[in-house]
Amino acid sequence: MAGWHYDYNANTMMRDPAWNRGRRAGCLAIHPRDAADLNLADGDVARLITRAGEVTVEVQISKLTRPGMVLLPQGFGLDFEGKPVGVNVNILTPAGHRDRIAGTPHHRRVPCRLEKAPS
Repeated sequence: MAGWHYDYNANTMMRDPAWNRGRRAGCLAIHPRDAADLNLADGDVARLITRAGEVTVEVQISKLTRPGMVLLPQGFGLDFEGKPVGVNVNILTPAGHRDRIAGTPHHRRVPCRLEKAPS
């Protein structure tokens, strides 16, 4: 699911990492049971794969998610001073995975696979 909203979201915070000092902005939230099943620890890097693409992202174990679901904040994946900040969830959403009438992408429910990234 894309679109994890923090209580401190603001566009400038997504661009300048200094605004997020002390926070783990841009991490992928995963339920503790799923993390254990995938041998992922808090802070590990994982590969998130969909039909449209794949990214590497830091894992944050959280009970805010349900088993079988991962949660990734939207609005990141920008460059700041030549370095990427977070993950752009738009590259994970297939173009054809959208509402048939409005054409709006279904980035709230994108089937994906998660695996521990090689060290």
